[in-house]
Amino acid sequence: MKFRGKKQFKKAIIKHGMVERKLIKFLKNDGTRMIPKCDWPTCTWRCMLSTNSRTSSWQISSFNQEHTCPPRRDNRLVTAKRVAEKYEKFILANPSWILDRMRQTIQEEMFADISIPKLKRAKSIVLQKALDATKGQYKHLYNYQEELLRSNPGSTVVIKRDTDAAGHVFQRMYICLDACKRGFMAGCRKVVGLDGCFFKDATNGELLCAIGRDANNQMHPIAWAVRHHKNNESWDWFCDLLFRDISVEDGLDWGILKAVEKWAPNAEHRNCARHIYANWRKKYKKKKAWQKLFWYCAKAPCMTLFNLAKARLAKHTQEVAKGIMNTDPQH
Repeated sequence: MKFRGKKQFKKAIIKHGMVERKLIKFLKNDGTRMIPKCDWPTCTWRCMLSTNSRTSSWQISSFNQEHTCPPRRDNRLVTAKRVAEKYEKFILANPSWILDRMRQTIQEEMFADISIPKLKRAKSIVLQKALDATKGQYKHLYNYQEELLRSNPGSTVVIKRDTDAAGHVFQRMYICLDACKRGFMAGCRKVVGLDGCFFKDATNGELLCAIGRDANNQMHPIAWAVRHHKNNESWDWFCDLLFRDISVEDGLDWGILKAVEKWAPNAEHRNCARHIYANWRKKYKKKKAWQKLFWYCAKAPCMTLFNLAKARLAKHTQEVAKGIMNTDPQH
């Protein structure tokens, strides 16, 4: 069997050791030969790779392929780098993979006991590689902006960078395609829902969306933006651009589903009860019995019934009842 070089041979030997669950060490590694041997004292497995004067390639000159040792859980061939290579796709899809479950999976599939610090290094290698791969993509943002404006005339595409940081770091980006804008103005209800969701990739950040409702009560995308940090300034920036695109003045005859007092002061404002409950439950999550009482308050059609439902909740705890009032009930 021939190899192009020692590097290819070493890679094959390490793969063999991981598949067979054996610990293999290299006794010799010089300019003319490489000798791997099983680390178990009484095991006879041994191989020698060398060169000769008749060929320029490396070839196996001797090989005893019989293993007389048991599988090894203390296999030092299972390094953080090799764990990262094997589970790269799974770690990228599940960045919050719990370390104990990760170790259990490796014990079952690779038959190796691996420490928590080594697992942390493996995850760090994968996430850092993903982050490094995305850094070069930011250089093409202005090309992307030009292409959107060329293929969708009349669209609004705004990119903002942090000029105070070294190298002009990306801050946020806003996109409103002309077709989405005209479609909303021509055939949708005057109701806009604003919401955001966080990215769970190596780049972090948040996606902001503005969604309308068409005549069939279907969702109609209006605009979206990507921002690096969550703050009020970016919401102001997003609402400013959005309301200019869809010609909102003071919002007198609009229903805005997220607080936008600054840009549409006369609009009717409403908050999502599910989001209010999610934030409320973070502090009072141990009391599941209060869930129904919360929804009695949320579904109250008038202030009289709301106060009655809140009084029923206050019988159990005054603190929880006060927590509901963190959001104005009229919204």
